[in-house]
Amino acid sequence: FAKQAAKARLEAKQSSWHTARVSLAAEVATNYVDYRACQLSVAAYQQAMTSKNETSRLTKILADTGFSAPADAALAEASLRATESSLINQKAQCENTIKALVALTNLAESGVRKILSREILSINDVVELPQPTEFNVDSVPANLITQRPDLNADERNVAAASADTGVST
Repeated sequence: FAKQAAKARLEAKQSSWHTARVSLAAEVATNYVDYRACQLSVAAYQQAMTSKNETSRLTKILADTGFSAPADAALAEASLRATESSLINQKAQCENTIKALVALTNLAESGVRKILSREILSINDVVELPQPTEFNVDSVPANLITQRPDLNADERNVAAASADTGVST
């Protein structure tokens, strides 16, 4: 019984290790998608900056010539600065996501940056995200639950406890 208990504990630990690997892969995938979404936001803010910069310039000209109130020029300038601030914050968020990917993958930052080097230049420049080949799930077989590493680990822990009971008896 002691040998069975030890074997069951080993199998439980192996299942827990597999759970950690699955969790790590999911975390890397989530951060990758977050980074790509962050790039899209940066591109959108950059386009907005271009537009608001021109609006601010034209509104200032109108205000300087007396065709518009000086407050309109000030509002246009404030809107431009608010968008600029949002762009800076978004870029910082992208940098933080890269740092998270470096920590998760244990790769050098330069290597992660090289992998992610495809920049999005505009919101119309779409970077293809990996797509599962078949994601349409109509039903799930009952034995699929046996593939969950956390449940497998629990099952092996129960087996170990049962074997411990046999040893104690």
